[in-house]
Amino acid sequence: MRIKVDVILGFLGSGKTSLLNDFLNSGEIKEENIVIVQFENGNSKVSINSNVSIVKRNIKEGIDDLCLKSIYKDYMPDRIIIEYNGMGDTDEFLKFTESKYFNKLFILRRVIDVIDANKFNLYIMNMRDRFLSHIINSNVVIINNCASHKESEVKEIEAFVKHNNYNIKEFKFKERKDAEKAVLKRKLCLNSINERVSFKEIISTLLTVCFLLGILCFCVFLNFTGKTNNYISLFNKFKTSFIAITLESFPFILIGSFIAAIIQIFIPDTWIYKILRRNKLVSSISGALLGVVFPICDCGTIPLAFGLLNKQVPLNAVVAFMLASPIVNPISIISTMYAFSDNKSMMFYRVGIGVFVAIVVSLILSSYKREDIVLNNYSAVCDCSLCSEEFKNLEFREKLKGVFIGTGDEFIRVSKYMIIAAILGSIFQLIDASTLAESLKEGKITYILFMMALAFLLSLCSTSDAFVAKGFMNIVPYSSVLGFLVFGPMIDMKNVIMLTGYFKKNFIVKYVASVFIVSLIILLLIPV
Repeated sequence: MRIKVDVILGFLGSGKTSLLNDFLNSGEIKEENIVIVQFENGNSKVSINSNVSIVKRNIKEGIDDLCLKSIYKDYMPDRIIIEYNGMGDTDEFLKFTESKYFNKLFILRRVIDVIDANKFNLYIMNMRDRFLSHIINSNVVIINNCASHKESEVKEIEAFVKHNNYNIKEFKFKERKDAEKAVLKRKLCLNSINERVSFKEIISTLLTVCFLLGILCFCVFLNFTGKTNNYISLFNKFKTSFIAITLESFPFILIGSFIAAIIQIFIPDTWIYKILRRNKLVSSISGALLGVVFPICDCGTIPLAFGLLNKQVPLNAVVAFMLASPIVNPISIISTMYAFSDNKSMMFYRVGIGVFVAIVVSLILSSYKREDIVLNNYSAVCDCSLCSEEFKNLEFREKLKGVFIGTGDEFIRVSKYMIIAAILGSIFQLIDASTLAESLKEGKITYILFMMALAFLLSLCSTSDAFVAKGFMNIVPYSSVLGFLVFGPMIDMKNVIMLTGYFKKNFIVKYVASVFIVSLIILLLIPV
């Protein structure tokens, strides 16, 4: 059986030694022979029991195979707990866990980062790279002294931690003594299997089980009553729509995330400034036409647009890019020409109106500042490790590795919003839209509003929506079809759900309202 190794990280005074004593006194590991490796002398002293031995190390020495062999030979431990000085290089220090000798005899269990909420801003301002290194390398984070902070401030700390390590397990305590209580009650353990399941997790599991049982019972009921054919037909239609939306969207989201990571790591800020940081009108026009250079669908523009925002590109240029890019995308232009081969003007109207709406809306929203519109887990300057000055100075190979890491993180983060949107979009595609359109009362504005609403609900990809719009040409007026082709790629349910992962709700409401009003006015002015 391999020897368990746990690491406790944190700056001086954060509560590392106190937490270590809590574990030692809890009784959870009282039967184990324990070696504690200390790299600092803090304000608290370790409780020495009969089963505990202490090894002092200098921060410059670190830990290597020779150190591990010595500990193994002298103490034959069941567990090694390392209390590491927060001022050290955590990335370099943890390299000992990659050796063949370590992986043969030892197993790394918990890496716990202890954060003092009272000093959070101090760490971010003065020791950001060290602080981020602790978070990124940990699988558990403990946030102490939350009582002296507002709930919104604590949530901002939690969001920052999750943004840099999505899979980390968080524990927050109002006071330091609350951590001791959590350890004694087995809510926080060195062996995660010993931790008691929270009431919230139990309720969540029960609701999931009940939901699945309900679906099973419903299917059994349909089978016995012989009413399965209609439902199976609807389900097959839903399944086909869901698969189509996800297969169309995921490649573009991946491409958008990949390009965003390349821009963030490789493209200098000065180069982007030269292109997009001009007067507002010129930067809006440049942003609107940038979609020709990056031919991705509407679902891929959002992560890419946020990557530009991280490069301090003006908001109006970013908004213009988000709105116009799906329409000026060369693939979208070609598909529109092909779908309306007998009416070439449709493509020119679509591109012209789309670019005009994008520029107007971008100028309307240009007064907002970045820090006023992005979510709290995105600070005014990106704080992720890939954007740090230290990372920018690495060699090409490490930067390339960072591109793939950033792409993967962004893709996974955005995909959850995409899946929710795909489910909702698939449900609305069960509606017979052409029958509804035929039943509408005469009136240009009624048809335009109907087609804009339909485009929002169906959430079709901008590279394929022209073929759906073609089917309405003989049912609704020309301007209404344009409403579907212009408004849909800019604002649909899928995009709005994805936007909630980046921007504050009040900005999203104003963003959607501006696009809707400007688009509606222009479409009403079209004489057909």
